[in-house]
Amino acid sequence: MKNEFSMLHMRKKLTINKMEITWHGNSCISIEENKKTILINPEAKMGNFNAQVVLSSLKEIPTDIEGVVKIFDCPGEYEVQNIHIFAYPAWVKSKSEENPDEKIDKTIIFIVKINGVNFCHLGALGHSLPSDTLKEIGDIDVLFIEMGDNTNLNLKKGIELLENLDPRVIIPMGNYKKEDFLKEYGLEKLDEVDSFSIKEKSNLPSDETKVVFLKNMSAK
Repeated sequence: MKNEFSMLHMRKKLTINKMEITWHGNSCISIEENKKTILINPEAKMGNFNAQVVLSSLKEIPTDIEGVVKIFDCPGEYEVQNIHIFAYPAWVKSKSEENPDEKIDKTIIFIVKINGVNFCHLGALGHSLPSDTLKEIGDIDVLFIEMGDNTNLNLKKGIELLENLDPRVIIPMGNYKKEDFLKEYGLEKLDEVDSFSIKEKSNLPSDETKVVFLKNMSAK
């Protein structure tokens, strides 16, 4: 019986599917797991997509995405295909910079839980997060953050957010200068990769933060 249990446990371990993360430019990220794809912030100019779950903090969502089962573009708590999604409202600019005559656009912070791994996508966030929001977001395994030129977070603000959120893995997005990021964050040279794969949560660093630079696959 012991050997049978060991073999069954081994077979279960072998069936765990890796999660593969790809960056498609701007704030668009795809997470592929077990033949299903979660797509965050797609834009029409990025080409054709095939995804079952689409999350968007943008004003417009491409209508030609194939295979879509559900689209989520509002704050709330959702579950689809064993994927747990929490969507929190945020803003594109700090309240302290608010002009009384200007309406500040909202954005959405997405927390996506897949196979015990907590992914966080900050959308078009442009301000620091209060302690109650940080507590609500909780522990982050993989953080997607858009910053740099023509985004709502400059490099300094982005680094401050990273220190407050303290994720296990950081995947920067946007029009940032990689050399400036490395210098500001205190890292040596890191090469870009096509994608980043996670087998299971235990494979992620536990006592340090890993930075992963992804190639912009929409530019290929």
